[in-house]
Amino acid sequence: MARSLNTTLRNSLLDGDSFVYAHLVKFERPKPFSSFSRKEAKDYLYLTDGSHDVLFDDGSIDALNSTNGIQTYIANKVKKVGAVSETTQARVTGVSLSISSTALSTAISSARLIISGSSIISDTDLVEAGFREGDTIQLLTTSGSNNTVRVRINSFSNSNLTAAVTALDKVVNGEVTRITALTSEGSTPIASSGILYSLNFASPEVEGVITPATANRYAKYINRDVFIYKAHLNPETGAIIGAPYLLFKGIVQSGKVSEDPNKESTVSWSLSSHWGDFSRVNGRITSDSAHRALGNDGQPDVNALIRPEYAGDFGFQHSEQSVNLVAKYNRREKAYKIKESGGWFFGLNKSYSTVEY
Repeated sequence: MARSLNTTLRNSLLDGDSFVYAHLVKFERPKPFSSFSRKEAKDYLYLTDGSHDVLFDDGSIDALNSTNGIQTYIANKVKKVGAVSETTQARVTGVSLSISSTALSTAISSARLIISGSSIISDTDLVEAGFREGDTIQLLTTSGSNNTVRVRINSFSNSNLTAAVTALDKVVNGEVTRITALTSEGSTPIASSGILYSLNFASPEVEGVITPATANRYAKYINRDVFIYKAHLNPETGAIIGAPYLLFKGIVQSGKVSEDPNKESTVSWSLSSHWGDFSRVNGRITSDSAHRALGNDGQPDVNALIRPEYAGDFGFQHSEQSVNLVAKYNRREKAYKIKESGGWFFGLNKSYSTVEY
């Protein structure tokens, strides 16, 4: 499909100017099944496979028609973007997206914090603990006002003891609720007046694939939007040449975690273009657990059913069991055949009998 390029970028290509490129990945954050995306800037993750952070305004607007503005695409998050195939005909295409998951299980079990509306001051070096810019972390405590709050780290300062953050959400009465700022608490000196918290890595582009399907906090990543832009960069200054162009737009189809003792851990996302919705064929898998969408508790997940009535359909209950497990037979049936004997002297002396076999 023909694509419109920025004039400056087009002229640079025609002139044969040298460049390096980077993919800019805009990844929609997983949502609980009961919520809807407002298309705001903080509803997305911004990642790049470039060697440094990239600032880019994709011109998007939220549900209230307000511009989302310039966003920072965090470097060193994306390991690999698969090849994107393009054709002149509208058809389904797929792309793989590999993201480093070495930060899984990163946590500070106990730290004293001073919290303001958009910053966190810790008595522990946050970078040394394993956190990076762009990470989503969750605050847990038994005594503070920001328990279960999730924030995105924007930058570090003060020898990595202070983090500028964007408040994302909080669990209120069992439901994930959006918030715009943290509740201020704690004071100096931090050693005695700071609030005791644990900080846990919770970036959905990594943990979304292993999030359990609990009743109120099931973070769905399937069918989340993903936009991949390609940016041409000046190799000397690192500045964007012209403007990035949209390389791929699609949805998350599946994800998996790959562990290798000799290599780092990786989360691989399989993406499908929006045409994938039109070509997908949903049949009835002859498996009771798949047919009734059974969860770990053995109960049907109503949000995963192809049809609501399948929850009580036990038609495939024995489909994966062999006959000798379904019913045990103790009686042996007898069979008979005709046996011929004799036949000497031109076959005049033949006799027949019925025998069991």
